Amino acid sequence: MKQLVFIFALLLFLSCEKGKHYTESEFPPKIIDSKILCLNTGDSDHPGYVQLYFARRNKIIDLIFTSGLGIKKLIKLNSEIFALTKNSVLKFNPDFSSVDILYSIQDYDKVKLHSNYLYFYSKGKNKITVINLIDGSFIGSIDLDFDLIDFEFGVNTIYLLSLDSLIEVSLDTYEQLNNSSLYGTCIDIEILDDLNAYVVSKTDSNEVILSITLINLNIVGLFHLQKGHSVKKIKIEEGKDFITYITNNAHFYHGKASDLYSNFLFINIPFHDVKSFVYTSFHDFVMVDDNFGNGQGKLYQYSFYGPKISETTVGYNPIQLLALD
Repeated sequence: MKQLVFIFALLLFLSCEKGKHYTESEFPPKIIDSKILCLNTGDSDHPGYVQLYFARRNKIIDLIFTSGLGIKKLIKLNSEIFALTKNSVLKFNPDFSSVDILYSIQDYDKVKLHSNYLYFYSKGKNKITVINLIDGSFIGSIDLDFDLIDFEFGVNTIYLLSLDSLIEVSLDTYEQLNNSSLYGTCIDIEILDDLNAYVVSKTDSNEVILSITLINLNIVGLFHLQKGHSVKKIKIEEGKDFITYITNNAHFYHGKASDLYSNFLFINIPFHDVKSFVYTSFHDFVMVDDNFGNGQGKLYQYSFYGPKISETTVGYNPIQLLALD
């Protein structure tokens, strides 16, 4: 019953906004679907906005009320969806018909969620500021003495990646616990599990994926990419034992996360500029390609093993997908 009320409310709102009537038969409530939000930064003629994509039906709906809000990041905590602008934290209502402004924030360059806390990195201040996502209260801060490339979270720890090192910091005291020099020029980090991580690094000859043990931050293995290949995106699916990475915007690999040699090439097609990808609840692969900002972007859906299922046009400069289930 609640699902019917949600669908009816959403369709009623959107039909008023766009002047188009969506019938119940177009969105049958008995179909199990995966819903994905697509965030577009837009351009001068098409201000940024969020779209709601139904993967099984390949249908996309514009959430018109988000246009002009300047949303930079979408965040999911349990069943609640938050949006971050340059200076505010917003919260979507359950039927995606409006947002509420929760509180103001300071400008930032990168932000990630861990538990109920937001971790904001500012290049200018060279620090990470921690606040409570729910009420915006200040929790603490981590001052840095190096350029931060990326960061991820472990068990009560945060792992900070610099150009040449990995630093472990306690989330209880914000004190440094460990520091280790790595190999090459580091560009990305992904946590595999409580004991292991992968770091993507550039060397003089090619890029490598370093296998790191989180016990002492030592390198325990190297996976060499093909010569001339450069990683565009890499992601380990949370709660699933598989990893996906993209090289040269054309070669898409995935497989068992704990064994990079088991990865297989499942898409080998050049795209323009892939900015984000997610997996649906039924493990289909969905990505957005922003066409280098020249016109509207495209959303593509592939099966786990490669065949294309569908594609659709999205907004201008799509930068993030967020799976809702």
